[in-house]
Amino acid sequence: MSRESHSGVWGGRTKRLGAMIANTLWGVSNALAMLPIIRAAYWQPDPEFEADIVAGKMQAEGAKP
Repeated sequence: MSRESHSGVWGGRTKRLGAMIANTLWGVSNALAMLPIIRAAYWQPDPEFEADIVAGKMQAEGAKP
């Protein structure tokens, strides 16, 4: 079996290594770009400052009583 015909998980060619590095960097870039969205999904209001709003005790600015 020659080296060119071998196609394992890592491949046997430098081109494949370069492509794998590029894909890894691209994936890391995408993950970093999504961090604000992920953090926003897990965000919770601070209970100390938001309790009155959540309980409905405060009215919005400009709202009629």
